[in-house]
Amino acid sequence: MKKVLLLIFAGLLVTSCGTSYSNYQDWTSGVYTKGYKYSSEARSLNNINSSQHAGWGASVYSQSEANQIALQYCNKNFYSCVIYKEGYTNVYEQRQREKAEAEERQLISNIKDKAIAECKEIGFSEGSTEFADCNLKLSTLYKEEAIEEKKIRAAEEQAEAAARQAR
Repeated sequence: MKKVLLLIFAGLLVTSCGTSYSNYQDWTSGVYTKGYKYSSEARSLNNINSSQHAGWGASVYSQSEANQIALQYCNKNFYSCVIYKEGYTNVYEQRQREKAEAEERQLISNIKDKAIAECKEIGFSEGSTEFADCNLKLSTLYKEEAIEEKKIRAAEEQAEAAARQAR
């Protein structure tokens, strides 16, 4: 029961604070001076670069609770909301970078493994110059193929984002 009342109170706080502040940075400074330890901003994926399509939340207890409040507020007014900031840290961009780096590392590892396996399958002996040449050529070919696939995925994502925005 206490949590429900706290969420309702926090929702009212978010609503009242959201109308009296023009942006998240001003709002957060006001929240922290009122004793809240955690704050969060959720934004709609449809307009991720616009703070006008956002919801803000604050909590005394945890970052998770502040995130939940911000997401609830954002999802009431917009679609497909994600956490954009925790406190003053842009976690959305940080997570996107980390995800891209992890995908890149995995792709490189897969390319190496695939090229080595195929060269062995063809019959080249590991350590020979023929094996090294085969590995180099196949790795290059697979990297070029991966780049083309990435371009196709980016175009598909762009088209999907445009469709979401149109809706």
